[in-house]
Amino acid sequence: MTGDITGGCSCGAVRYSIATGKLNSGICHCSDCQRSSGAPFVVWVGIEPSRFTLLQGTITEFASSKWARRGFCAACGSTLTYRLADDETEINIAGGSLDTPDVAPPAFQIFPKDRPAFMNGFDDHLPVKDVEAYFNGLRER
Repeated sequence: MTGDITGGCSCGAVRYSIATGKLNSGICHCSDCQRSSGAPFVVWVGIEPSRFTLLQGTITEFASSKWARRGFCAACGSTLTYRLADDETEINIAGGSLDTPDVAPPAFQIFPKDRPAFMNGFDDHLPVKDVEAYFNGLRER
């Protein structure tokens, strides 16, 4: 059974659904996640694999370490999944790939020692630049 939580990659080649239930969502600051995503952290949403349904496309996986496999869209490179090699009880879905990321607010953080120093209180002192009009104009083209 599929639920009402859906998501996919940037180009639309991969789409998935998550059956409703508990979401184990957290922020990972590890250097592996930073390198694979190109971002200072990744939000991962852990679920039981039986709740994940691939609706369209294929998730390509690679062994990113001795203990983990990462999944991505081969067409656009979007980060989509993470799973531990020795744990078949959970698959982690990239929170940014959810159609509505607010359904899975992070409840914890891991590997804070790897967090870049510029992330400490970043939203407390950086001004917000309003670029929505510019980017919305690009999207309309």
